[in-house]
Amino acid sequence: MLVNVLIDYGNGTLEWHNETQVPIGATLLNVTEKIAEINYTVYSFGVFVTSINGKEGESGYFWIWYVWNSTAGKWEPGAVAADAFTLHHGDTVSWVYEKPSF
Repeated sequence: MLVNVLIDYGNGTLEWHNETQVPIGATLLNVTEKIAEINYTVYSFGVFVTSINGKEGESGYFWIWYVWNSTAGKWEPGAVAADAFTLHHGDTVSWVYEKPSF
């Protein structure tokens, strides 16, 4: 199946990986490992991505993932850890390095 992945480095650099082929049942973590060099920590709730392609370590900034809701026409924050989100054909997801507003 094919999915689209955006990596937004938070500094104006956007890196699209369109029509990335992954097997049925692949997770967001699986596709991210395929397209980028990543580091993560495993917790009881799942993995927490700490670095993508060497980008990490800025105080208060984190890698947060979103999924494109084509019906609503907007990005929605991921509700589960990256290793718990199963991708479907045609999904568009993004990783954004940002300072959360919560």
